[in-house]
Amino acid sequence: MSLRPSVRQIVIYCGVRLYLRNYRLLRRLGLRISLIYYLARNLLIANELDLKNVFLNGDLSENVYMSQPSGLDISGKSDNGDIIDCVNIYKQISFDNPSIKRSQLNLNLEKQRKRDNSFPKNKLVQGWHRNGECPFQTVPILRPLRRQTSSFQPLLASKSVDITKREHAVVWNQQGAYYGASAKFSVWNPRTEENDFSLTQLWLVDEVHSSKLNSIEAGWTVHPNLFGDNKTRFFIYWTTDYYNKTGCYNLECSGFVQTSRTFALGSSLSLPISKYDKKSSELKASVFKNKESGDWLLELDNEVIGYWPYELFDGLNASASRISWGGEVYKSNSSSKRHTTTQMGSGHFPKEGYLRASHIRNLLVMNELNKWTSPGWTSLTKVITKPQCYSLKIPNTLQRKLGWGVHVYYGGPGFSPQCP
Repeated sequence: MSLRPSVRQIVIYCGVRLYLRNYRLLRRLGLRISLIYYLARNLLIANELDLKNVFLNGDLSENVYMSQPSGLDISGKSDNGDIIDCVNIYKQISFDNPSIKRSQLNLNLEKQRKRDNSFPKNKLVQGWHRNGECPFQTVPILRPLRRQTSSFQPLLASKSVDITKREHAVVWNQQGAYYGASAKFSVWNPRTEENDFSLTQLWLVDEVHSSKLNSIEAGWTVHPNLFGDNKTRFFIYWTTDYYNKTGCYNLECSGFVQTSRTFALGSSLSLPISKYDKKSSELKASVFKNKESGDWLLELDNEVIGYWPYELFDGLNASASRISWGGEVYKSNSSSKRHTTTQMGSGHFPKEGYLRASHIRNLLVMNELNKWTSPGWTSLTKVITKPQCYSLKIPNTLQRKLGWGVHVYYGGPGFSPQCP
């Protein structure tokens, strides 16, 4: 790959930087020997010798040849069209927030180093892995679509939308003090109308009926306005003021700190999508409070992806008071004479059961730090906003599947003869 930048060479020693701005100086062996002599004479150690390119309006007469760093796709895109940037772990946007401390990364980085030799053996393989992997101490970050093309304008990049335009089919557990939530979700690709979205998630909240609502959310979604396509993607979200001024999806703002180099939040899922009456594909998601740091960790299929620092929250800095699991549909055109055709889950009602309706199984809560337990069948309360369009079913004793723990079926087609 031939580039034509002006180049500067930087020698760093004892916190002092020497800049050599003339590219031709780099080719002089005598200069390099002089630098080494200067360091040796003054008993100094060169900690870094680096080449950095700075693109200017002018041209050079020389061609400069540079190799692509390990972990970056030369084309800039994965096979599904996503652009993944491998960003230094200490330079991710969350550290723009002065209350988030870099020192908190140490423990998770050590765990990441131990996993390097086995990367990637879990099923969280994404399309961009085929073109390489991010190096140690970097994290894969999906480039927002608004930075990929100037013509794209995301309409619903936040959740601060009219509550009357949302439909839910969820279960809530009873109020208490909770330090985590977990579940296995069947993964589908529901049809969505333009400007709508459909999602499935777990939801930890505090101050649920207040403008000070604190929320952490994680699950999968089909969200064309946010991602520019109809692919199924894993997402996270958080807020501390009922979706007003704080919070965002994924890594769009200073908040969630990523530590994993194996999974790009928001990038499309490469695991097989569930097929009606044929196969069911699942993803396990857990959010729980770290006993030592107090931060909220995100874990996917037993791999820690990162954390929400406890300093972000006022209510959730201690514990969550309620937990919810289920589906949500946002219908943008609520004034239309007919209901949206956007589907929830598989697009089929829960009465159809396994392999046809969507399911969420092995629901767990953390009542005490580091101790998972079932929420109990009788502790769950259904909340269904429009049952003729989307619904949820808690199976009775005879209908429960062995080994699934507490589980529910949910979903629906949207517009239909019974949902005009």
